[in-house]
Amino acid sequence: MIDGLKVPADPVTNTLVRCFMNRPEAMLPFIQRSQGESRELLARVASEIATPGMADEMILLAADARPEVRAAAAKALAVAPLALAIPALGDLVRDEVWFVRLRATSALNQIPHPRTIPIVLEAVRDANRLVRMRAASALAKFERETVDILQSVVDSRDRYALHAMISALDLGGGFDKVMAELADPLLHDEAAARLLDALRESAAGLWTTRPADPVVESVFP
Repeated sequence: MIDGLKVPADPVTNTLVRCFMNRPEAMLPFIQRSQGESRELLARVASEIATPGMADEMILLAADARPEVRAAAAKALAVAPLALAIPALGDLVRDEVWFVRLRATSALNQIPHPRTIPIVLEAVRDANRLVRMRAASALAKFERETVDILQSVVDSRDRYALHAMISALDLGGGFDKVMAELADPLLHDEAAARLLDALRESAAGLWTTRPADPVVESVFP
């Protein structure tokens, strides 16, 4: 609000993005001095144009008291150096606010590195369905680690997480591939046989009678 004039956030955000597009770091002093709604808006702008050089400031924003600011920081951390991004996103995946966890999981989805797998395995067991599905999509990209990932999910005894993984793999055409791999008679692996049985049972339940999800928020801000 400027002198009693209330301006919608979206036009201001778009204007600031255009202003700072060529020099994103120039907005950092303004973020550091901002408070309240202005801080939320500037954090949102930063999340759209963040560079690796802004990682330290984004980590500070990731600890902000406002969930909207933390969510913006999570989005920005997708472009940060791995050594900084992964621990920070690991903390945000455990945030008390669901849409912060969703943004953190979405950022991890953009980091195709196996070091993210343990964190995303936590997210795929989240109470919120949107977080679980985003996490499953991220995990489904790790084709070489798919069997180990599925074994971890089965071992967690979380049927919602397993259903999310099966759905994500099936959507990308990878579920039949992993089932064929586990059923290969040349494998002769007792652990693989047990995993195959667990996947068959879960898939049958998923595609016949879908269990009701826990009640969660369904609107992303």
